[in-house]
Amino acid sequence: PTGGARCAACSGANFGADLRAEHHIQRLGTTHMEPVLRVTSASATPGTVRRGHGLHVQISTDLRRQAAPLSALRITLVGPALAGQRAAIRVLAPTLLPFRLTHVRGAHTLSARSSTTTDLDFTLGAKQLSHAALFSLVDTAVEAGDPVFLIELLCECDGTGTMPLAQIPTRASLIRASLSAGGDASIVAPGGVPASLARQADRQRRGSVLRSLYIWLRWWVWALAYTALCSALCVAPAPTLAWLPARASGGLLLKGQADLAPGGLSPLARVLPPVPASPHAAFVLGGLAQRVEAAMAAAAASDNGTAAVPALPEAVPPLLKRAAGLVGRAALSLDELRAVEARLHEVEHQRGVIARVGGAFTFINLVWLLSIVGIAVSVGPSLVHALTPLREQLLRLARWLFRRVIEPLCVRLHVYGVFEAAAWLFTAALLLDAFAVFHPEAAVFVAATSAALALGPCFGYSSALWAAKLKGGDREALCSLVSAWACATLTPLALAHASPLLAYLATFAAYSALGFSVGCRGLCWVVGFHSKRAVERVCATSALLLASHLAVREARGRAALGPFDSPLSVVGALTLYLALLIVSSLYYERGRRAEKRTRYALLNLATMAALLLGAAGGWVCGVPGLANTATTFTVLWLVEKYAELHLEARWNGWFLLLLLSLSAYKGALWMHDHPAFVASMFGSS
Repeated sequence: PTGGARCAACSGANFGADLRAEHHIQRLGTTHMEPVLRVTSASATPGTVRRGHGLHVQISTDLRRQAAPLSALRITLVGPALAGQRAAIRVLAPTLLPFRLTHVRGAHTLSARSSTTTDLDFTLGAKQLSHAALFSLVDTAVEAGDPVFLIELLCECDGTGTMPLAQIPTRASLIRASLSAGGDASIVAPGGVPASLARQADRQRRGSVLRSLYIWLRWWVWALAYTALCSALCVAPAPTLAWLPARASGGLLLKGQADLAPGGLSPLARVLPPVPASPHAAFVLGGLAQRVEAAMAAAAASDNGTAAVPALPEAVPPLLKRAAGLVGRAALSLDELRAVEARLHEVEHQRGVIARVGGAFTFINLVWLLSIVGIAVSVGPSLVHALTPLREQLLRLARWLFRRVIEPLCVRLHVYGVFEAAAWLFTAALLLDAFAVFHPEAAVFVAATSAALALGPCFGYSSALWAAKLKGGDREALCSLVSAWACATLTPLALAHASPLLAYLATFAAYSALGFSVGCRGLCWVVGFHSKRAVERVCATSALLLASHLAVREARGRAALGPFDSPLSVVGALTLYLALLIVSSLYYERGRRAEKRTRYALLNLATMAALLLGAAGGWVCGVPGLANTATTFTVLWLVEKYAELHLEARWNGWFLLLLLSLSAYKGALWMHDHPAFVASMFGSS
């Protein structure tokens, strides 16, 4: 204690096992939480875990004020501990604090429900902090005035939350003296904990509601603005793009080939022969071609072959105009109409220029998609790798300029969010260019590039800049929040570009927010749910989603669902039946025998009903993917029930393995004979 009057509730109290951690000291009119352990001495020595690395700290105590179990030990700095250090260290170090402590000698005693005091010792930076860097940091702090700062150890207490475990007022010169003396000198500054540092420690530990709200706002403002831009471009693209400055050459970042030609043809379609896009269009076009040929034959018969170049009859131009609309052209010549049959024959047999150019661009689009993934994954590590030799070169050429001008400037741009704003504005400009200067065939890939950069590097940078400043948090809730934001961002892009790929990603993001997840663990893939509540949420959501999907499809047609028709049926059916397969298992949860039997029977009845309804609805409503998925999970459910019966009856395990292997063999053979069944499970038609 540094002095001041103790509060009346604690005056004369015996610091025994029942004394709560809420014991306070009244200093200068402000109430402070007193640490659990009273420090009598502390010392620092060079670490020995790895040769030439680490700072070993030893702390001696003589009083423990909290008998409850203590866990999650962390260390932080309070006050001007980083005085005189480089700008990058002053900015980045607070983002790493409080730092988790591991391999602490004495932590086992603290984790027990006891009032027994204990000494602590641990090593900081055992394998990363070199002794040269350690002494350099200490010498710099001494040269900066050697101010007093506070080393605070934090812990978690059941029912109380974060509380101070121990507080050590010290100076850099004391740490240097203790290091030089091999731990014989104490690092505890005389006079106790200054009142200003005690108040600052309390504020730093508790945080502020307004500050937390500000950090949340700064963390999400750019992400939500990007989502709003995606929604605006989906709902009202023309008014949104009207706000852009007029540019004669391309967009904000890229020069594309906008859809300016009559008929709205893509650049690829303009250079290929015209062909109908659907069987219905081909049927109608065949009828028009027959009428055109009949009109031309009648005109030739009336001229008796006297005209060297027979003129087009009056009935032919309107027919050619209708034919042009069927192939997506503004105009269609008679020769082009006559060549449609040959072009369709080439397409049907995968020959000719249309099939080969189409195949080439399919491969090009695949390479484009892979390049988008590669850019999103590698842009961050590449920048770090590229800047490493540049930084070393600048240090060699102009060390003073780098440390006094370039580094402080970059740090300030980082702290004030200039780099963050530039990154988000870049992705927004890329998204605007996708809508402004590219045909939809190419625009979907440019928009996917923008979305990949926004969901990956940009949001990751914002999280690193702001999320680290928040205290505590629920990791699962954060994952759900980020997944919900990803779904809200990808959904308008999928609708605007009619992209099934973006629709699938948005659907999986929505289910991730509900608790469904897929992960790869090397030689295996893990598919499942975060918790039992997540299973229930996904099961209920998928049931409602599939029912709504079938209702909308029957009432408005498949086109009403747009690119989400296939994702809703495929992902909804897979997650629903997977959840029911899990909860209907005999080994899903344990309870009293009577209650377990009743719950088991009800869940299996619900599973059987859902499987039958899915199969019936899929076949009746023309969604074979849903029906085949229900059929597949029906087989899995029956196998699960037989396996439960076999195991509970304690029949021979080899016989069970034989039956399962024979069933799998027969199923694989049948699927090879009926590949359409497997293919329909991954599409709604």
